[in-house]
Amino acid sequence: MNTKRKPWQRILSLIVLLLLTVCVVGFAAYQYGCSFHRIFLIEVLTVAGYLIDVFALIQSLLYKQLKYDNEAHLERFAVAYLLSLLASVLFPLLPENSWMFPVIALAFSLLSNVITGILAFSLMLSISAMIVGADVALVVIYLLTGMIFIIVFDKLDGEFKLGPSLFISISLYGACIMAYTCFEVQTVWNYEEMLIPVINIFVTLILVLAVLRLVCTRIIDKEKDEYIDINDQEFYLLAKYKDENPDLYYDAIHTAYFAEKIARARHLDINLAKNGGYYHRIIVNECKQQNKTLEEICAQYKFPAKAVTLLQEINYKSKSIHTKETAVVYLSEAVISSLLYVIKKGEQNVDYGKVAAAVMKRRIDTGVLKDSDISLADIQEMEKIFLGEKLYYDFLRRE
Repeated sequence: MNTKRKPWQRILSLIVLLLLTVCVVGFAAYQYGCSFHRIFLIEVLTVAGYLIDVFALIQSLLYKQLKYDNEAHLERFAVAYLLSLLASVLFPLLPENSWMFPVIALAFSLLSNVITGILAFSLMLSISAMIVGADVALVVIYLLTGMIFIIVFDKLDGEFKLGPSLFISISLYGACIMAYTCFEVQTVWNYEEMLIPVINIFVTLILVLAVLRLVCTRIIDKEKDEYIDINDQEFYLLAKYKDENPDLYYDAIHTAYFAEKIARARHLDINLAKNGGYYHRIIVNECKQQNKTLEEICAQYKFPAKAVTLLQEINYKSKSIHTKETAVVYLSEAVISSLLYVIKKGEQNVDYGKVAAAVMKRRIDTGVLKDSDISLADIQEMEKIFLGEKLYYDFLRRE
């Protein structure tokens, strides 16, 4: 399921995965003693759930809504799907209050996005529940607590706090499972029976930490490492302009400052926004100097794929601005260019915050962001940041 495959290869992969799902679920249902009518119903609902999830995944690909660099590594989602499918047909061997579906929910959401994760996790939960005819109350508990894990761990950025998030999600999950065991499973209190949900909660905690650790080290940190050098102000491509073209250099520095601050406030990709702030104009100058294309310059300095896409969106008239990070860089650059122009003219008693807000409004009114994912809340936050940066504007005047 690699995105570099040809369309027919991707379609073939999806068909094979569907056939494998149908065979595994059908065989498992038969082994658990389900009637043929029951097996047929399970298969129909499984195929429907699979197709809905595939639709959500394809839509996320088309609109570039997958988290991190998952768009280029769909094999991660495929592996998670296969492991989860195996777990879903094995869970019926265990007591119903010992299934660890929050782990599956978390893995799916981190390897795709919230909607696709919820649909995939719901499919796996449905398979286990339909095979054994699980209690509706327990299914609802797993569904709701799985969504809690998905929502709580949705933004694993630099501002994320593991402790409170883990405590909230595990506490709610534990409370629900313990309550179900106490009031639905047991008619007489039996401390041995209480060990099952306790073990479930403990194992779920361990597996959640393992999933988070794996995603952080293999995906998030690896993605950050790609920006370590090129986002350093001493990096050759950026630093050389301090002497060659100071205006271009300081425009980049100031744009990156605002882009990074806005991205942090709105929980966007901070490294991507900062990178776009630094190189949105420098890359154009480099193309002219070296007589190369933007893509060749980016390849030369090993820019990540997302950074290349941002620079293409902001510099190519044939491309629309789609990502929020591109919109943030575009508006930040517009504001900084205007402010530096006003400062150079030496005008006095200027309210730079109002100038910034006016520039933003004028650029937005042109319709250049009509295809962008940026929201009204994002724009309001940007205006708030620009209006509140009086000390920084004083710094610009003295520079």
